[in-house]
Amino acid sequence: PRNSQQHRFAVMRAVVATLCVGVAEMLSAEHIALQSRLVQQLVAVRQREMDAILKRYDALGTQASLLAGFAITSLTALTSVSDPTAVNRVVCHTFFATSVCCLLSCLHVIICTMYTCNWAPALALRGPSGSLTRAYKAVRGEKNQINAFFTVGIISFAAQTVCAVWILDETPKWTYDSIAATVILGLAGIVIFWYHRRMHGRFFGDSAKLLDVDSD
Repeated sequence: PRNSQQHRFAVMRAVVATLCVGVAEMLSAEHIALQSRLVQQLVAVRQREMDAILKRYDALGTQASLLAGFAITSLTALTSVSDPTAVNRVVCHTFFATSVCCLLSCLHVIICTMYTCNWAPALALRGPSGSLTRAYKAVRGEKNQINAFFTVGIISFAAQTVCAVWILDETPKWTYDSIAATVILGLAGIVIFWYHRRMHGRFFGDSAKLLDVDSD
């Protein structure tokens, strides 16, 4: 009887050990599956974020192309700048400088957005392990300089427009039309900047501002 009891205890210990091993393997498999799901969710979120940034870059490239076209049209259409007696020389030089600045800034934005929108998806899809994270960081890293050059292009285009109004008067002196147009453009710039700051506060302000978006 004693040997039989010891045998039962040994069998029970073996069964308990087998169950513990099975439970441990099951928990390990569930842990691995949970990690895989978390990684897949993180990859999906990163992919959506990168797609949103690339769509914004594509829109910026399109708008920069339009600005560059307008700048070239103004640069080639105005013939009064060739007459030194018909146009103020300071306005003429400013017109040429702002036209070139607008054109070069827009070309820079077009080239950078084109390369980013082409290279980032290719790296994320066909690159080695970790390429999606690398592509995402590269896409976000180009944001500041692209936005800065696009802003420079817009400001240069606005300055070019002001100079074009003065050139169209075909007189080296100021006129009421040129002064009025300059004042109107200046006021429009102030209003645009004010709305930009308000929108920026609504989208990126603190929680109190975000909860009170319809207060005014």
